[in-house]
Amino acid sequence: MFLVARGVRRVSAGSTVTRVPSLCTRSQRAHSTRPPRKTESRMTGGLVDGFDLLRLMKDNQHIPQFKSIFQGFPQSRIHDAELDEYDYLSLQPTIERDSFWYIEPLQQVNASEEPAVYFLSCLAFDKSCFEGRLRFVAEFDHAPSQKELLDCIKHSFLRPTNGLPKALPELLVLSDEWETHLPGIQPFLDSLPSPFHWQVSPPEHVKILRCVQLPLQLSRAREYFEDAEVEGVKPEGRAGAIELLEKALECLERVECVMDRISVPEDLWVELHGMLADVHYVPASLHMETLKSDPAAAEAALQHGRKLEEYEPSSVHAYTTQCFAYNGLGKYLEAYATLQRALAQPNLQDDSTITALILIMERFLK
Repeated sequence: MFLVARGVRRVSAGSTVTRVPSLCTRSQRAHSTRPPRKTESRMTGGLVDGFDLLRLMKDNQHIPQFKSIFQGFPQSRIHDAELDEYDYLSLQPTIERDSFWYIEPLQQVNASEEPAVYFLSCLAFDKSCFEGRLRFVAEFDHAPSQKELLDCIKHSFLRPTNGLPKALPELLVLSDEWETHLPGIQPFLDSLPSPFHWQVSPPEHVKILRCVQLPLQLSRAREYFEDAEVEGVKPEGRAGAIELLEKALECLERVECVMDRISVPEDLWVELHGMLADVHYVPASLHMETLKSDPAAAEAALQHGRKLEEYEPSSVHAYTTQCFAYNGLGKYLEAYATLQRALAQPNLQDDSTITALILIMERFLK
């Protein structure tokens, strides 16, 4: 027994015909329960264009400035010849897109008459690290000089802690406390390879930069989604479209991970989950096209169908995708149970597709 997936369109190019699922939204599908949208997908607007950064920052004023106390780090002379002689242009391939590092000054004032202790640290923020990964720290018994600040920056590039590799960020942020040191470090920073750049910011702006990672990832997800639309209509373009959609999902999942750790208004969660549902919908359909010829397609379609159900449990496509996938894997009881689960959704209790598939499965299982 094999149930046939529907909802595809034919794209002709010369003598080759490729069948690919339409990349329109589920609101345009015959079995959708939603009213039509003005835009094709939540990926082309909504949270991507209207991400309310100012509101998000207002709701997260409790996020503290980074206050790491680095006890036990020995004072040392960190300068050596390699820091000046190294070919920093060779680090260009290590620059990760959208990453930024923050050179954080911290002064620990003792209650006794002992001199204050100064720390310089480099915290790295990238796509996977919202809280900041420590790359380097140095301790001083005096306010760091211009040369010591420069050497600390070079150390964070060449000799990071915890076995991290040599690297450059796309953006290096210096505290505005270092304004007087800029003449001595600007020539070095300006000599580093593109797309590296640097800026001086007050500490409160660093919190904003952390949240800016969210719209950056949303924008990147939309780019991948739109590229997948173009790739999907090409002959033999299915694999390329799926790869781009997986990249879009990675970006959205990073956003979800960050939003889960800060205070986010409920309507932004609704928008994000809607976008995740929209993107999971497309590779689920693409994988269903090759259920007969590709054994791995059924498992992939099943995973996307489960995610679609998680993010949008009222979507009929979430259940039909899983039903077709289980059927392709020979798991007929699981396919039937999925359809029964769909009936728990009020909008799907009278859905003609679900009802028809249940009748087919019941006849087959008798």
